[in-house]
Amino acid sequence: TGSLARLGALIRLTERAWALARQRDALFEFATTDPLTRLPNRRHLFDQLERELARARRNDEPMAVALFDIDHFKDVNDVHGHAAGDAVLIELARTASGLVRETDVLARLGGEEFVLGMPQTSLEHARAVCERLRSAISRMRVACGGASIRVTVSVGFAVYRPPTDDVHALLDRADRAMFGAKEDGRNRVLYNAR
Repeated sequence: TGSLARLGALIRLTERAWALARQRDALFEFATTDPLTRLPNRRHLFDQLERELARARRNDEPMAVALFDIDHFKDVNDVHGHAAGDAVLIELARTASGLVRETDVLARLGGEEFVLGMPQTSLEHARAVCERLRSAISRMRVACGGASIRVTVSVGFAVYRPPTDDVHALLDRADRAMFGAKEDGRNRVLYNAR
């Protein structure tokens, strides 16, 4: 009976450890995931980009970051409602996720703005990825309330410049390129070398 009691105590400890591990995993997901799109959130994005940039610096590798924003997203919400806007965000996240590598960092920055971090990616490869992303999103159709909603994105990207670039400098250049793409007529990709 003594060994049965020890076995019972061991089973209860194991079950408790599993329950705590599941709770820890759930808390981590809650803290790092955008609840709507299921993409990493802003906090997790910055952690991942910092790690990837440190690796690029350490290994003397290229890295690119793209920022993309849905064109005229306010119109989607105004004309079709916020449920339609949410459906567009979810479908965009699904579409973009299908186009990126496992090593890439795709996240929702906030609102209708997304970031794609591309480790070990040259300027030309980054341009091709951004164009593929822009094109795929422009072909999306989101059915909601009897309407078929189409959206486009403006994409800006920048490439890591060693050794001085940090995450904020990269994102700032990509952000300026994205706004340049919007000013140039939207639904386009623009690179910022400055």
